[in-house]
Amino acid sequence: MAMGSAVAPSLANLYVDFFEHLSVYNENNIFKQHITMWKRYIDDVLLVWHGDETTLLAFFQWLNGLNLFLKFTLYYNKGRIYFLDLTIVSNPETKTLELRPFHNATDRNSLLRYESLHPKALRDNLPFGQFLRLKRNSSNRDVFLSEATTLSNNLVSRGYPSKIVKKSLKRALNNNREDIPTPTELEYRPKPIPDGTDILVFVSTFNHISNQVVKIVKKHWYILAKAEIPVDTPRCAFKRGRNVKELVIRNDISTKGDAQITITEQWGLPKPKGHAPCGACTCCQFTSRTTEVDIGLPRPWEHKLFSNCNSSNVICAIWCSCPKLYIGKTERKIKVRINEHRSCIRTRNLTAPMVGHFIMRDHSCNDLRWMVPKKIPVTNNRSTDKQTLSREEMRLIFLSRSHLVGLNEQIDWNI
Repeated sequence: MAMGSAVAPSLANLYVDFFEHLSVYNENNIFKQHITMWKRYIDDVLLVWHGDETTLLAFFQWLNGLNLFLKFTLYYNKGRIYFLDLTIVSNPETKTLELRPFHNATDRNSLLRYESLHPKALRDNLPFGQFLRLKRNSSNRDVFLSEATTLSNNLVSRGYPSKIVKKSLKRALNNNREDIPTPTELEYRPKPIPDGTDILVFVSTFNHISNQVVKIVKKHWYILAKAEIPVDTPRCAFKRGRNVKELVIRNDISTKGDAQITITEQWGLPKPKGHAPCGACTCCQFTSRTTEVDIGLPRPWEHKLFSNCNSSNVICAIWCSCPKLYIGKTERKIKVRINEHRSCIRTRNLTAPMVGHFIMRDHSCNDLRWMVPKKIPVTNNRSTDKQTLSREEMRLIFLSRSHLVGLNEQIDWNI
C-alpha cells in the first residue's frame, strides 16, 4: 500500500471538483480499482493506493495530462506521509496508523504576541487551544509531551506568562483525546433569536478601551429605560479594526472590466495595448499575445486597445487550420463565446456557424484559433453600442472577404 499527496496550484480550485469526480468515479479511469481512498481538502489530496509503484506513477502521469492548467505534484511513501498539519505513520507491528504533528521546514514562531491588541480572554485561552490541537494530532502521549514542551517555550518567547502556559497545559492533559471537539464542532454558532423579539445590539470597533465603554453603557442605560418607550439593555458586539497592513497597503483596486488596464491606471502606468491570453481559462491555449492585427488583409494594423479572454463588446476573428476565417461579434466575455463555438463543433451542431466546414474538413474543436482584432469602447447608450458593434463586424467581413472565401455568410447591409 502506498499513500500519496497531490498538491495543485491555487488556480486548481476552479477545477478540483471536476478532477475529483473524473479521477475516481469516471468509467474511463483504468486506475480506479487501485484507489482505496481519495480525500481532498481544498488543493491537497490524500490518496491510499493499492498497487505497485509503477502503476501509481502511471496514474500520476495520466492525471497530469487531463488538463492544461491543472498540474499535480506527488509525494508517496509506504510508511510515512504528510497531509496538512499531520504526519501519518504506518506501524507494521501493530498494523495501525499513528498520528503526529507536522512542521514545515520553513515554519517560524508566529504565534500571536501576548501584548497585542486583542481581547484578553482570547489571549489567555489561546495556549489552551494550541495544546488541544497538539493532543488531537498526537495519537502517542510521549509525542504530545515532546511537542508540548516545544510549544510552551514558543509561547513564553512570545510574551505569554508562564503561569497561563502551565495552567493551559494541565487543562489539556486532563482532557480525553477522543472527547476533544473537531474544528467544525468548535465553530461559533450564535444562539437563535425567537421570532418577534427585538434585540438592540451596540456595535463598535474593538480597541483597548472597549471593555470600559461596555461598562459605561450598561451602567447608565437605566436613564433610557425610564423613557416613554422602554428599551432593554443592548447586547455589545465588536468588529475588527484595521490592522497595520491594511493601513499601509492600498488594496481597493477595482477588478471590473479588463483587470490589467484598471491596475495600470491605479498606479499611473501606461495602458497596455494588444491582445493577450488571460492565463486562467481554457480558451488561452487557442490564442496568443500580439500587438498587431493580421487577419489576411493587405496591411496589418496596430492594436490600439487591450483585450484578453475576459474582454466584452468585441469583434472576434476565428480561423481553422486551412485556414478559413470567420468574423463574429459578442457583447459578452469573449471566452464564453469561444467556448460556445467549440462546444457546437464538438457536438456537431449544424445550426451553428463554422460547424459544417469543421466536419467536412475533419477538423476538431482544438483546431480553432482566435483573436480580437477590434474592441468597441462602451458608452452610456446601449443601443448605439450595439449598432456600432454590428457595423464594425460587417466592415471587417467585407475587408477580409470572409463572406466570399471564408466562413461568413452574406453581409447584411441593412444595419
